[in-house]
Amino acid sequence: MSEDPQANSAIQNREAPPLPELSVDVRTFDLEDIFLWLGRHKKSGRVEFSFEDSEKQAYLHSGEVVFACSNQSIDRLGECLLRAGVIQLEQLREAERCYKPPARFGRVLVERGFLTPRELWNGVKYQVEEIVRSLFSYPGGRLQFYEGGAQPDNVVRLSLGTSRLASEGMMRRDELAKFRALLVRGEVTL
Repeated sequence: MSEDPQANSAIQNREAPPLPELSVDVRTFDLEDIFLWLGRHKKSGRVEFSFEDSEKQAYLHSGEVVFACSNQSIDRLGECLLRAGVIQLEQLREAERCYKPPARFGRVLVERGFLTPRELWNGVKYQVEEIVRSLFSYPGGRLQFYEGGAQPDNVVRLSLGTSRLASEGMMRRDELAKFRALLVRGEVTL
């Protein structure tokens, strides 16, 4: 410890980062069971998932997913809307040119006339669902759950059932495994 009493006091008064209520390696603990447990026990808080360079978060309130975010470009709103066929590539590129942070990208899409507010709402819902379902496709990773009233810093607040998303994520994982098996056996020509 420093000989400066004020420095010692500052060090002692610094809050330690919160500890997760749950921290698991998803190769040893089934991700579906975790989400079912969170839903069944109506947990509120933040799920953090990491695998290599991927980091994703899902926010829960009373056991339901209310928002999710990701550091992966594939999970961006525009990319999700493009994959879903809601917008065209030209519209995405134009909106990206017009976008100026800290504005919301969805607002640009609505202002440019590419989406209605209702289509934007459905698009954000789809994006959140896709982020959560994508967790089940990773071959490993670390998941931590921080209980409490964690709120995403946005105005969107959805209410998506964790058991439904877990089931859909597992189906997607199984379909991906079947497809990969076909590729390995050489039964698919690209």
